[in-house]
Amino acid sequence: MIAASTLADARASVRPGQTLVLEGVYDGPWRPKAAALKGVTIDARKAEIRGLFYPGAGVEGLTIIGGTWVGLRLDRVVGLTIKDAEMVGPGAEDARLADGYGVFVNGGSGVMISGLRASGYKSGVVISRVDGFEVLDCGLSRMRSDGVQVGESRNGRIAGNVIHGTRILGDEHPDGIQLWSRPTSPPTADIVIEDNLVVGETQGVCGFNHVRAGIDDGGFDRITIRGNRIVGGYPNGISLQDGRDCVVTDNTVSTYPGSRWRASINLIGCAGVIRRGNTVATGAGKPAADDPP
Repeated sequence: MIAASTLADARASVRPGQTLVLEGVYDGPWRPKAAALKGVTIDARKAEIRGLFYPGAGVEGLTIIGGTWVGLRLDRVVGLTIKDAEMVGPGAEDARLADGYGVFVNGGSGVMISGLRASGYKSGVVISRVDGFEVLDCGLSRMRSDGVQVGESRNGRIAGNVIHGTRILGDEHPDGIQLWSRPTSPPTADIVIEDNLVVGETQGVCGFNHVRAGIDDGGFDRITIRGNRIVGGYPNGISLQDGRDCVVTDNTVSTYPGSRWRASINLIGCAGVIRRGNTVATGAGKPAADDPP
């Protein structure tokens, strides 16, 4: 176990397989070499890091515990655990400044994010081109767009998260949890989204598909959306487009007070979907629309 009083000390002293303890305030961006972080645990429970943590590509076996951070970005990571950290974005106090992301994982496998608290970004957690991930028991608030974004990824679970307090600045179409695919990757697939709570002027759990210049993004395979509670301000409380062999069960959808639209469940162009046990409450002058049990 080693301790570092400055980020320069941390860069100089961290070695593969060690535990690095941070205490106090650390100014400026932190860009350690990815190779030096192999198998490293960063214990930041008593630390505040005031710049972006960005070691670039190729980190393996990194664990981050606690800490108050501006944001984390990791590219092509293999084995990442982020536990009980806090991300304070530029719009945490002033909504007009909300931008960027709390955690952005761009490529990789074996990603676990749990107990994260993030506020004041454009998006809280972004998972892109990752095979094997979990986003669990996080509190994501005061975003101007999405709580959790997952694109071109597979074999994941998003569960037990609370997403609330969305504050739109312009033409955003915010989602609590959003999935997407792109034709440059296999379709986003094999993801379970369960037991999440989404509340506010936002859409809920959504997987949208697009055809651009005649090229289909690819839709979705084997997405499970179950047991979620959505209190949303837009028609898409839960929406899935061009899904194949998906499951949408036992979700509760209601309309956020004052909304112009009833939040609903909209499954479009889907094949082989199991849908049952969902409830959609009366809202915006429209009646309830429950599924059979």
